[in-house]
Amino acid sequence: MVDAQGYLALAYTFSVLVAVGLAVYAFVKGYMLRSKIGDTEAFITARGQVQWFRIGWSFYAGAVGAWVLTSPAGYASYAGMMGLVFYALAAGSPFLMIAYAGDSIRNQLPHVMSLTDFSGWRYGELPKACVVLVILFNMSIALLAEYFTIGKIFKYFVKSAPYPMVIVVGILTLAYTAYGGLLVSIFTDTIQGIASVFFFFILAIYMAATFRPGELPQNQCEDIAVPEQNSTMLYCYDALPCRPYDAFSYYPCISGTPQCSAFAELGNADGCPIAGYSSILTMPLSLFAATVFSEAMWQRAWASQDKRNLRIGAWVGCAGVIIMVFFAGLTGLLTAWAENPSLIYGPTTEVTYNGVTVNASQEAEPDLLLFQVLYKGKFPDIQGGEFAYVQQLDQPDFSGNLFKAHPSIQNWVGVILVVLAVVMNEGAVDSIQNGLTAAVASYFEPIIKQWNLWWTRGVVVVLNAILVGIGAWLALDNVKVKVIQLFLITNQLSICFFVPVLVGLSTRLHRYIGGGSFLFSGLFSVFCLSLYGVNYFYNNCPPRGLSLVNPDEAVNGECSQPPSGYVDNLTGKQYDSGSFASAMYYTWIGNGYAWDFFLVPACVSVGSLLLSASFFALIKDVKPIANRLQAWGIDPDYPSWGIKSVANHGHLYEEGHAKRFGSKVVNRSLSTREQSQGLDKESSEELADAKRSSDDTSEAV
Repeated sequence: MVDAQGYLALAYTFSVLVAVGLAVYAFVKGYMLRSKIGDTEAFITARGQVQWFRIGWSFYAGAVGAWVLTSPAGYASYAGMMGLVFYALAAGSPFLMIAYAGDSIRNQLPHVMSLTDFSGWRYGELPKACVVLVILFNMSIALLAEYFTIGKIFKYFVKSAPYPMVIVVGILTLAYTAYGGLLVSIFTDTIQGIASVFFFFILAIYMAATFRPGELPQNQCEDIAVPEQNSTMLYCYDALPCRPYDAFSYYPCISGTPQCSAFAELGNADGCPIAGYSSILTMPLSLFAATVFSEAMWQRAWASQDKRNLRIGAWVGCAGVIIMVFFAGLTGLLTAWAENPSLIYGPTTEVTYNGVTVNASQEAEPDLLLFQVLYKGKFPDIQGGEFAYVQQLDQPDFSGNLFKAHPSIQNWVGVILVVLAVVMNEGAVDSIQNGLTAAVASYFEPIIKQWNLWWTRGVVVVLNAILVGIGAWLALDNVKVKVIQLFLITNQLSICFFVPVLVGLSTRLHRYIGGGSFLFSGLFSVFCLSLYGVNYFYNNCPPRGLSLVNPDEAVNGECSQPPSGYVDNLTGKQYDSGSFASAMYYTWIGNGYAWDFFLVPACVSVGSLLLSASFFALIKDVKPIANRLQAWGIDPDYPSWGIKSVANHGHLYEEGHAKRFGSKVVNRSLSTREQSQGLDKESSEELADAKRSSDDTSEAV
């Protein structure tokens, strides 16, 4: 019979073999395709070389990383079926936006190298720099979340050191990405995608055959110890379906549970958003915005052979991601159903910790609820801690224990699940690494004259080596955070800027929305969201020195920990009431995906663009105002430093931009005065239109 160490050895052996095997395939494929990877443009775009079959698998494998094994199940356990459905739909549907928007960008800018490239053409250098910074931050967090996830799986489930597999995956993907670029990554995506579907299929069969949680749970109430107050409290939970308006109900249902702030009052759920209903807004907004600033997804648009292949591939990838995310999230609902209240507090068992027998609460790591279906959703038998990762707590839990025992790998299906995690992790990591490279290379390539393919490969190595190191450090649990939290700040930041990026696709708005409008919309949205969050925190956090659980009890100037009657999907951080730092932390990291924190930046962004467009229409098209400005020597079309662009000021650019921007004719006959003051607006607009059109002849050359 295989013991815990045996399963650990099997999991590591097969995981490393699969990871190395995929890397070897990538190097062989890269050698075979070396003639197609001759310069930076081919390296980061693989322009027009890929058919829909591989595009579809590439969309799928690039999106379905190891995070799919953690976040959907944890989210569904408190957001219910409604939250799960919108999570799944929002995870896959942004590919369709990429397909249609990407085709529009290719028509306007045939030699586009990245979204960064398009932003510079459309809005100018300052917005281009802003876009590349948001992309780097968004994708770096996504990459770190992948490293953090695979590390957590190996730490809690395999019961081993978390960082070795992070380093193995990071170095292998870095090596073959630096060698073969995007085209090789797309070929590996096909293998990784098919393998992940195969492993998921095995898991689904096993779950259908073995998942027998017993009779339906019944409504119950019991006394739960509260060690901090040396007392007990009544805790009640419901059988399916739960009552979402019941603040004491942890049980998942159709619409989920009240998702109040960490400092909401116990027993007062009035006005708290229901997690499932919040997901109708938060999931589509967050995932669409994050996808806009994921260069890895835009690269598929440049690589596809034509519009038809791109759109078919996007639909294939969309369907695959929706199915997989829904299945993964469904396991979280099933696990919570089978275990009921013990998922939260857990049964007490004796385990061995550092050679000493102690009492520990069994608990499934919230990010690893999917792995619990291997044990019919219930906690497996733990004998002396042999099949458990034992964790020492900073303070006793609600059962009065200082230790928690997280169930670990116990059967062959667990080994398959670990290998599945590694395959999915590798597929997402190499896609993100390529996307990061494309963003940086396309930004600096026009600036540095000596830039060549080796510079691009150097970017791959340096940038990703740093992130591998940070990921290995995070895997050691140096930062107490959940995977879904890592995405919150990037989702909100992306929402502040994604509307002006997409509005830039409209050629009709070139005259009215430029680089200044872009910067005003994005930065003002960041400011308004921060202002809203700080105000919300100050008005809801209790006065300094008071506890919400007991208003007469001083708690040293801190908000109390989240009461036991509320679902808190965050870290349980204590907030210092009246603290600006705590208020900003809550706004950008700790709000729990509250719908209003997503609606505010989206509305401000749209409103700012409308205000900017209306203002420029007023000073350009209303003749009395335009004539007065002209008399004062003020020209609204005068290109300002940092926000002049080819789209809006085509006559300012030299013939050297012709290939990159799809125009073979540049009028250089205008005088310096005419160029700077924009007196020949008609000619300038005609030239800008020529630059926006795709020239098939020059593209073929």
